[in-house]
Amino acid sequence: MMNVLILGQGGREHAIAWNLSKSSEINTVFVIPGNAGTSMDEGIHNVDINLSNHAEIIKFCQRE
Repeated sequence: MMNVLILGQGGREHAIAWNLSKSSEINTVFVIPGNAGTSMDEGIHNVDINLSNHAEIIKFCQRE
């Protein structure tokens, strides 16, 4: 099982995250920064990092 990171906060990103969260091969879907819809879906976790903060995004990926 793997974790997936999606960058963005729109409806397309939400749809992608939702579909990936239903996969048996995906453990957790992270969305930076995410939106209100992604925050309500099981298996999807919003991460409060600014999209332009590349160093923090890299650190997050290395941790997860």
